Amino acid sequence: PLIGGGLATSGDYEKFITISGRRYCHIFKPDSGFPVHCWHSVSILGVSTLWAGCLATIAMLKERDAREFLRNSKCKFFLIDLAGNVLID
Repeated sequence: PLIGGGLATSGDYEKFITISGRRYCHIFKPDSGFPVHCWHSVSILGVSTLWAGCLATIAMLKERDAREFLRNSKCKFFLIDLAGNVLID
């Protein structure tokens, strides 16, 4: 049970399309206009659900820099990469 704070997840596990064996999700990088391609799922335990949701989406956008970004946020997180590896911090 979650006593305080909020939990949110962002990822490509529901809204995606596969073209020629590559998965494209619904989260687009603002600098290129192309979908992110690093994590299947980012889950955050934060001070509120709104805050956790913002951090989860930003982490998806940060791609390879997500872990450092999330460690600096001082939130607990759970990542699943494209190979299915689970990273918990």
